[in-house]
Amino acid sequence: LYVTNCQACHGVNMIGPQWGTDLATFPRDKPERFVDSVSYGKNAMPPWGDVLKLEEIQALWAYVVAGEAPQ
Repeated sequence: LYVTNCQACHGVNMIGPQWGTDLATFPRDKPERFVDSVSYGKNAMPPWGDVLKLEEIQALWAYVVAGEAPQ
């Protein structure tokens, strides 16, 4: 899910270009904020609520919280 839907803007290892939010530092105690941001969009990020199911957004949150294994 991450590679297909998020990596282009948030980068490999969740560290993207300066204009993309660094998901590696997203507050781990803010799951609702993550779900809202993905669902409804925020700043330059478009809404994904019509593209991704809630379960997929929650799976992306689990991925972000777990971090990506070093390559």
